[in-house]
Amino acid sequence: MSYKLSLMLSMVFVVLFSLFAVDLIGIQNTYSLLDSKSINISYFLARNGDTSNEALLYLSRTYHVKFKLISGNNPAFGDDIIYTISTTYKPIVMGTSLNITIQRMTVVGYFN
Repeated sequence: MSYKLSLMLSMVFVVLFSLFAVDLIGIQNTYSLLDSKSINISYFLARNGDTSNEALLYLSRTYHVKFKLISGNNPAFGDDIIYTISTTYKPIVMGTSLNITIQRMTVVGYFN
């Protein structure tokens, strides 16, 4: 009898641990997706050097991220553009939604 009871109790922990592992894999997947989007965004910014509101809105809509420019608005050839992109992840077990943000830098005129 105690064997069956301990098996049922341990299955609760196994299921919760599995769901927690799924959340961790989902967070890593979201981070990797943001990283790959940042490569495309860096290429766009390095090639065009355009940080106008229209260009930033285009990047936000195209890549479905929240884009925030940290460096200055009018970069010249060779200047650094520092930006952050973020998205939200809705976990299964961990509670409220998580905001995942990464910060990247690119140099205007440097691509390939």
